[in-house]
Amino acid sequence: GSQATSLNSNGKPTVLLVGGQHGDEPASTEALLLIARELSQGGLLAPLLQQINILIVPRANPDAAATASRLTADGTDLAHDHLLLSTPEAQALARMIRNYRPAAVLDLQEVAAGGLLLQKFQAVQSYDVLVQPAGTANTHEFINKAALEWLSQPVRAALNQAEISNEWFFQPSPEPEDKSLSMASLNPDTLINASSLKNSAALLIASRGSDLGRMHIQRRVHSLVTATTAALRATAEKSRNLLQVESFVSRDISALACRNTLTVQAKQTQEQRTIQML
Repeated sequence: GSQATSLNSNGKPTVLLVGGQHGDEPASTEALLLIARELSQGGLLAPLLQQINILIVPRANPDAAATASRLTADGTDLAHDHLLLSTPEAQALARMIRNYRPAAVLDLQEVAAGGLLLQKFQAVQSYDVLVQPAGTANTHEFINKAALEWLSQPVRAALNQAEISNEWFFQPSPEPEDKSLSMASLNPDTLINASSLKNSAALLIASRGSDLGRMHIQRRVHSLVTATTAALRATAEKSRNLLQVESFVSRDISALACRNTLTVQAKQTQEQRTIQML
């Protein structure tokens, strides 16, 4: 409690970094341990702590990590438990977000290289990194704008500069006959979507390789470290703006209480995009 109070009153916005919601996505955890090392005294990223506070949860799902599986010990997909909070792991993250009120939240994951893409298209994922800002209904437009302009765009620019191929997040449907691809869920049950409803600019960053075990782990970790570093630098640069947006949005939303329409369910709109596979 007292730690949260002193952090919240130090005049700097807080960034929360979460990895390992699925135990078979090791690069997310390894990347955050590297980031933590570079934030320590004398590390390459240490100067950023003059402008922002950084909280790191490198292994959000320790039971799944122990068996390299996707689910928590009771069989729940933690990545979709941020609305019902049925697991102790999701409750712990929700408490942290309530106490520390992060201005930005990054969720590091990994996507399959083959999986359903291979089954449906006889091809594999070609992009090193997929990126998506929160996309749930009822998020304040300024929070959406911050996630896009102050997180997504700088991250993708840094990946391009490092020649790490990247694209907006997309996934195949679990239905065998359905050849469409879609962005990540719009439901408020994921970490980025639930966080955006608590007025955090939130971003999902996923490297390619959840079905590869430890193969190509250096590439996967390097991709995530590059993306996370860019997001941290961007939030440090925009730290004052983030605090202003946060303060305006919380007042704006309070003023709308009991007076506005609420979207309970949203659905994705169709468009044509070109995706490369290998």
